[in-house]
Amino acid sequence: MGAMVTPKPPDPQERQITIRARQYAYDPAILRVNQGDTLRLSFISEDVVHGFFLEGHDLDVKIFPLKPEFQ
Repeated sequence: MGAMVTPKPPDPQERQITIRARQYAYDPAILRVNQGDTLRLSFISEDVVHGFFLEGHDLDVKIFPLKPEFQ
């Protein structure tokens, strides 16, 4: 008879991520983090003013060209 083993989730980490916005794109386009991680996000616009929001979280920022924004 086989046993089912559930792998232990990774320990929470603090992650620092810079998101660059430009016409019709964000880099990185997708963020993959583990539940429990603490995120330190910074935003940079490479062209015009961009908006960035994270659905389900209290994050809604305007990113101005070449002026880093930190959350």
